[in-house]
Amino acid sequence: MGADSLLFFVSVRYFYNPSVKDKFIKPYMAEATAIFPFFSGANGLWLWDDPLNHNRDENFGLYEHFINGLYRLSLYKNMFEGNYELVIPTPARDYNDTQKPIWRGVFKDNNLLVAAHNPYAKSDNDVVTVPVAYKNWQGSVTLKGYEVFLCKFDLSLTSNEPSG
Repeated sequence: MGADSLLFFVSVRYFYNPSVKDKFIKPYMAEATAIFPFFSGANGLWLWDDPLNHNRDENFGLYEHFINGLYRLSLYKNMFEGNYELVIPTPARDYNDTQKPIWRGVFKDNNLLVAAHNPYAKSDNDVVTVPVAYKNWQGSVTLKGYEVFLCKFDLSLTSNEPSG
């Protein structure tokens, strides 16, 4: 990695909340953890887990959700190569305060790759429409429950439908 590279340290366990410290995060959170750092400028991830914190009864199936997030993101790897622009309309802290769904984008070659997630959904059946905008272009994504949305929009098309 170059001098301007940024490596994020991530985990699939809680650390700061004493009531759940060292317990695994939810599956949807693991998938989002693999995707969203790249929309904030990461050039790589370091998945860290305390090797002294394991017991024989733990189920490591959660890592499959993390790996699935990386796989999904890898389908759009060209969006993170060469010149691209990060689209960060709202600081993460503000989403935490307002408890609104979060979205981030990467713009390259007239395409906008969008990641969106509603960590504040009340249930798996909650449906929310999230407005998405970049410069003069506007669209929206619909999220169901805790889904981690990832899709590319071709901004040269007149339709606001995802292109892939």
